[in-house]
Amino acid sequence: MASSRSPSGWPLVLGRFGLGLLAALALLFASTVTAFADTPWSISATPTTLGAGLADNVSITVISGSPPIACVQITIPRGVQVIDAVVVSPAGWTVDLQRGNSPTVVTFCTTSGYLAPGTSAAFRITVRPSTSAPEVWSASAYHDRGLGSPLGPPVAPLP
Repeated sequence: MASSRSPSGWPLVLGRFGLGLLAALALLFASTVTAFADTPWSISATPTTLGAGLADNVSITVISGSPPIACVQITIPRGVQVIDAVVVSPAGWTVDLQRGNSPTVVTFCTTSGYLAPGTSAAFRITVRPSTSAPEVWSASAYHDRGLGSPLGPPVAPLP
């Protein structure tokens, strides 16, 4: 009569159960990693309307997804004068304001590390629109400070 034990001494049923459990755990881990990797980033801005000729502060909140964010770039169309841009929080971010040719581009980047998934950063851009017609802003997030590895397509409209 044939033995129901594996060469290692464990019963074959337990060996098969172990392989099934290992396969189930591998599948669970793979789906968890995939779900985490697909977490999108988000951005919001207030106020949502701006008055012609009036200076106003636009508060911008970015929530990181996965992969984490190293830079956020906001493009502001011609017809909106950008007066200033600052990082409200967290510490350790820089601002690069490129005025001149339209559109104006404001880039916020970490000096080291990343904005961890699920955490937020707050920025403020002071602007003066020349018209009350809505101007469409757009924003992009990047995984590296060299503005490589975009995290999805640009988001619009803002504010």
